[in-house]
Amino acid sequence: MKKAEIKLLKSKAVLELENNFEKFQNSSDTLKKFVEENSEGTKLEFTIPNMYPENDFESARNLFNSLKMLTTVQASDERIWIYLFYSVFNEYRIERLKKQYPSKEPNLKTIMSNTLFTGNNNDKIRAKFLNYLSRLWWIGYFFQEDEKSLELVTKKDFAGIMTSYFSTTFTSLKSVRYGTLDAVKKFIVDNPDFKAVIKTIDGTCYGLGIRNLLVESNRFINRLSSAIIVDIYNKNEISDLVYQNLIKHYCVKK
Repeated sequence: MKKAEIKLLKSKAVLELENNFEKFQNSSDTLKKFVEENSEGTKLEFTIPNMYPENDFESARNLFNSLKMLTTVQASDERIWIYLFYSVFNEYRIERLKKQYPSKEPNLKTIMSNTLFTGNNNDKIRAKFLNYLSRLWWIGYFFQEDEKSLELVTKKDFAGIMTSYFSTTFTSLKSVRYGTLDAVKKFIVDNPDFKAVIKTIDGTCYGLGIRNLLVESNRFINRLSSAIIVDIYNKNEISDLVYQNLIKHYCVKK
């Protein structure tokens, strides 16, 4: 398979791109050339993975496995992702936008949010989970040991799940991530009509309802942390605690 080098878009070029995005956006070739000419090599090479605009699960798994050498600090660097998105993965970027907006062109601010780390994403933590490319790496990183959880959170409402749950503090803890998703999967299995149950309590069921369950789980973990150091619990203990809270919140009559 073909290999490519990870490069860094120069900080000055990032600002120029952000400030003159409309001009660049009108010409994909001009934009790609600008990115290539204003980037510096890192000597880090990777095998270019197969990417599927219609399948975030496969794309996330493939992208993370190809770029597994990145540290979390490197994977938080907008200069890497902007370079990759507008050069190595430029064709994927174009097709991904077509899939997301098949009937009409989105406004400029929306495109900037999806492909840069700016627009309405001045919070860079939130931004890396909205950028179409970087969020695939991050979800692959979060669930590299659990493909079933990876598939579940990428199936529908992916952007909403990423920004509402994975940008929160406690998801940095592996035990919380894996334990919470184990509890969510168990809740779904034990409650076949779980979307109707969610609507009864929350009013709105987002996508498949996964976001609702994760947001409630995060609220519970935050309450728990006010009295106890969450780090002392292992994955199985977190799973049991979160599951019991989901049952109490959604299934026990008030």
